[in-house]
Amino acid sequence: MDSMKVLFISEYLVNEEISGGSVASKNHLESIRELVGYDNVDVVAPLWKREWEELNRDRKIQCVSAYKNHMEQLINNLEGNVTLLNRSIIREIVRKIEEQSYDVVFLDNTFYGTLIRRIKKKFPSVKIIVFFHGVNRKTWELKLKADWGKLRNITQFLAVFRNERIGLKYTDINLMLNQRDNELLYQYYGVRSQYFLPSYYSDTAIDLQAELPLDHEFRLLFVGGYFWPNVAGITWFVKNVLNFLTGDIHLYIVGYRMEELRERKPFAGNSRVTVIGTADSLDAWYNSADLVVSPIFEGDGMKTKTAEALMYGKIILGTGEAFCGYVGLEPYQCDTKEAFIRQIQAYQQAGISRYHQNIRDIFTERYSQEAARRTFREILFEEET
Repeated sequence: MDSMKVLFISEYLVNEEISGGSVASKNHLESIRELVGYDNVDVVAPLWKREWEELNRDRKIQCVSAYKNHMEQLINNLEGNVTLLNRSIIREIVRKIEEQSYDVVFLDNTFYGTLIRRIKKKFPSVKIIVFFHGVNRKTWELKLKADWGKLRNITQFLAVFRNERIGLKYTDINLMLNQRDNELLYQYYGVRSQYFLPSYYSDTAIDLQAELPLDHEFRLLFVGGYFWPNVAGITWFVKNVLNFLTGDIHLYIVGYRMEELRERKPFAGNSRVTVIGTADSLDAWYNSADLVVSPIFEGDGMKTKTAEALMYGKIILGTGEAFCGYVGLEPYQCDTKEAFIRQIQAYQQAGISRYHQNIRDIFTERYSQEAARRTFREILFEEET
């Protein structure tokens, strides 16, 4: 096992934006390093922004940048590549594989199809594993729906769609988050996978004791970055749920760049809402909350913040979208404003512990790093688990 050599490719690793994708990618890299050894895993990180290279603190990560401006992005797309790749970078990666003789290439996204094709044709014995954060065709359809009209968005969508389709022809293992994505993959491309890796977290660095001296009696917590499904969801929640709750109930909103909501309706001037925004640590915020809420109505893949809440032993009330791919959360699903109001008021009136071992057990058994390690061992070494 220790002699296996892996090349790990991900655009999420050197990135100042905190997202579910970046958390997942870093967890995947950590898991593979634990199994085959740190020095046996080399990493290539395509950059969305050249200046992000300064964020790299890992000697095993090689940053590459495929463009300096929008024109070069467009050229990459017109040449058939996703924005993050150009012909020079593809040649560089192929040369690296030839020099280092990797056994496995793990690509932590689905839109590297032209690179995958080149690798497989030149090195047919190299195992190629691709992780699906979601089905990118669906993801980009949602992006276009939210921001239609920019030529750059359209050319990027076409490049992503083309590359996702090409990659499926040459990949050895397609690693899916959940069965919904697997069915979506079949709907779009006529392909199903037998391999699944749900969202998971490493809990080695969390503090389950830290709390904050907050004033309000009953505390709701929403955690999520400034991404339009999160913004739309929490806006809906404040308008349709929070403003109709009775008693001393307060909502805290924590997440990367969410401070941008402070001056917007319905958050500005709302005495029941505190927008924290970007936070260095989430431990105290989770531990101080009575309930976590996740009113997410659109998206794909799995919501990593759901696994994160489970890691802290929190009851989380969420929509079917927020819980997609998760097992054991059916009693906490709320798909209407009435369901959210009813559940929150019931917990508030009855009193509730801020830590639940049965919730934590769901995390440990299914969505922890140890649970994920079993899947990685199977796909890397073809071992039965």
